Amino acid sequence: MRLFRLALNVLALFLVLLGVVWFLQGVGLLTGSFVTGESIWSAIGVLVAVGGGALLFLTNSRYFL
Repeated sequence: MRLFRLALNVLALFLVLLGVVWFLQGVGLLTGSFVTGESIWSAIGVLVAVGGGALLFLTNSRYFL
């Protein structure tokens, strides 16, 4: 159970970080990629980061499994 929770926490943090990177690339603050300046990637980044945050919250909530 603890290993499963740890794995979900790592996954959630990865999703948050990935979402932030995609958002920053989408708005043009991080350059050097084909997604730079594409507004769709900023929207996708927000959704991924929020999803990762929700997973992090739910994984660490009292009522998880």
